[in-house]
Amino acid sequence: MKYVLAFCFFCSVYSYATGVDNYRLPQEITLDSQVVNLELDPSKPTFSGTTILSLEISSPTDTISYHSHGLNIQSVELLTDELSTNLPVETANNYDIVKHKLDHNVSGQAKLAIKFIGKFSNHGQGLFVQTSGAEADYIFSQFQPMLARRVFPSLNEPDKKTLFQFTLTIPSNLTALHNTRALSTKIDSNKKTIKFEETSVIPTDVLAIAVGKFDSKEMEETKYKSTLFSPQGLQYQYHEELPLLINNIIDYLSGYLGKPFPYDKLDFFIAPFDSSAAMENVGLIALSPKKIPSAGASSYDMCEFRKLVAHEIAHMWFGNDITMQWYDDYWMNESFSEFFAAEVVTHFYPTEAQCTYTPQSSSLESDNDMHRAVITEVKVASEQDGTGQLVYSKGFSILAMLEQAMGEDEFKESIREYVKTFQGTVMSFDSFKRYIPKNLVGMVSSFLQQPSYPLVTLYRKDDALYLKQDNFFRQNKLWSIPLTLKIYNVGNEVSYKNVLLNTQTMLLSDVSPSSQVFIDTKGVGYFRYIDKTDNAEFPLHLLSDAEKLSYMENNDALASAALIDYMDYVDTLVLTLNSLPTDSVESFKALNSLIDSFIEFVPSDLKAPYSSYLQANLPKIIDWQTVLNKENGGTWLSFYGVYLKSDSAIAFAKGKIKQGKVIDLPARSSVLQVAAANSTDSEYLALLAMFNSGDMTFKEDVLDSIGYTLKEEQIKAFYELLLSDSTTEFVIDYRFQFPAFFAENREFVAAYFSKNKGRILKRIPKEGTQWVVYNFMTACSNEESKLIQDTFEGWKNIDGLSSKLEVILNKVEECARSSKAKVKNLEQRINGKA
Repeated sequence: MKYVLAFCFFCSVYSYATGVDNYRLPQEITLDSQVVNLELDPSKPTFSGTTILSLEISSPTDTISYHSHGLNIQSVELLTDELSTNLPVETANNYDIVKHKLDHNVSGQAKLAIKFIGKFSNHGQGLFVQTSGAEADYIFSQFQPMLARRVFPSLNEPDKKTLFQFTLTIPSNLTALHNTRALSTKIDSNKKTIKFEETSVIPTDVLAIAVGKFDSKEMEETKYKSTLFSPQGLQYQYHEELPLLINNIIDYLSGYLGKPFPYDKLDFFIAPFDSSAAMENVGLIALSPKKIPSAGASSYDMCEFRKLVAHEIAHMWFGNDITMQWYDDYWMNESFSEFFAAEVVTHFYPTEAQCTYTPQSSSLESDNDMHRAVITEVKVASEQDGTGQLVYSKGFSILAMLEQAMGEDEFKESIREYVKTFQGTVMSFDSFKRYIPKNLVGMVSSFLQQPSYPLVTLYRKDDALYLKQDNFFRQNKLWSIPLTLKIYNVGNEVSYKNVLLNTQTMLLSDVSPSSQVFIDTKGVGYFRYIDKTDNAEFPLHLLSDAEKLSYMENNDALASAALIDYMDYVDTLVLTLNSLPTDSVESFKALNSLIDSFIEFVPSDLKAPYSSYLQANLPKIIDWQTVLNKENGGTWLSFYGVYLKSDSAIAFAKGKIKQGKVIDLPARSSVLQVAAANSTDSEYLALLAMFNSGDMTFKEDVLDSIGYTLKEEQIKAFYELLLSDSTTEFVIDYRFQFPAFFAENREFVAAYFSKNKGRILKRIPKEGTQWVVYNFMTACSNEESKLIQDTFEGWKNIDGLSSKLEVILNKVEECARSSKAKVKNLEQRINGKA
């Protein structure tokens, strides 16, 4: 599954206490094929079905097992050797496993016929009905992870992948979509029965079902005559580049991997579903309309769109054709797809590949000693989802480091051999290790099997250069770190040196002690680094764009951890914003770093003088319309209007609101943010009312914007909207965090959580309640740490919440520790300028 549209922490997940029952199905039973018949009607709360599982039992057993969650099983029949045995209906255990104890052993071939009734979900899990008012009601599915068991009894484990044959009975005025094409259609009175072609051998997670009234747009020029389906009435932007993009992706990956596209159908279903951006269903990729850029979109948005589509298509090889044996290797699905999506983007769009730079950046912020490792024991879906962005960007960075250490040609040959060997089957990390050079296996393992990341220090001693590694945090750990050093010597020569830092310290032989060294070549390293040599800095003009961004992000991390003077770092950000184009990647990074400073550590009493200091040194902007039309324009407006309280930015945003054309604006979320952060009560009520206009994507933007307020009554009104019936089709979990971005609001937000605990837990899916503590992830003081502990003391009975609370409290503690030095830097600078 591709990225969520907001913080990954709020994925819909569930957690059970570890019990004595085995969490896996028995290995001696495999699934040869499965037939599923479903009767579906979006106007009804339930559906019904029958299924036949064709089993192969390799050794005699007296137990037959399968998965079922929330299904009302009507009957179960076991057929072996022409004999039929009606089995009693049993209850699933904590791992959703139903076990039937037999009075005799069975082996060889057998069939399991089950009749059942299920309920449609309200939260984008399993099989759910989407009703928005703007579009006709429709049914759609989300089976990843471990969710097919909510729709039909199954062997719902990735290594049980098999052939599926679906038949759907639906109202005669509706249409059905599936992974495969329809074989036959029969209409009987007001019902229609559609039988679909058998699938290839695939895991349950990537099955797909859609039922409703759909519009379609055929793309005949694509290699597989792809069609875009969407719910009737849904408004979305079709991008003319899409057919060429699809063909380019298939051509590149087929050529690189030495294996043709694994399937004969590649359609897309465009619809808002839960918080996800896309889902790699075989033959019917789901794609949120919010991720399709409009005409004239920024190059960064286009980069993200291209990478997203490439990521989902790459899954056809990685995850769908080659499938993980179990969820502890889920990273291999996502990291490989993310890595090759970036390869596609950089190959075809080398000057517009900004979104592929520094792949590690979105993981490092949340990866610490308290976090889960990428590879760790997984028993239930919550443990797999708990890795968050790590399975995407940390794994991507590891593969990028591996490619750099091996060399592009050797890496490519290894990947091609891996794909050739495991095509159509299942694999594990242990299997993949055979395709990694022995000296680098430890590198991959050290980053995958322990959380956190190293701080690499370059220092000078006894007229020689040394490298040292420490944990960026506190626990003692050791990594095997491949480094490609970019070295600048006297004579204007740039050279490269590959080293493997797998000890605490290391002498850099054959490197002049006066050399200027850049450690993170290509910007792919999953580490932070600091230069303590006192040598001159590596010339920035000799760095690539990705390396420049890595340099900025690394300094941001060092400044945030108080390893370098914070205000000296702020001055470099101000210099960047004054000297580089407003639409540059570096400007975008600088703006976000300054926004983070307001959110994370600047005390309330210093925000006004800090803002004055920045405004005195930053560019003066009057023509906001011109800025807004550029890339990064929305970020500029948000920073100036929400945090700097710039009169011109506020007046511009409020003017656009009064004109009543917000829905057509570029960067409309930023306009709404600025207006909300500076609104009177009557103005805020008008912003709230906007939620009742526009399509689903506009409503999403409203919910993502109007929480940026500093007034308690407005915060309450925002939360009341989230908890109202108007938002039942939207994910509200992570949206509680927006007011908590401001330290001034956290006490009120905590009180609201305590007072409205029951209402909040009623609206958030049970599986996601353990993540509510992440709404306070930006807190940064000992007082706030106590506030969070007190607020959630009565929530600890929720499975998984205590461990999430520990992660957040650890993050707050680290931030509080480092903020003291940063605040001191800030006070000194402000006083010096006074």
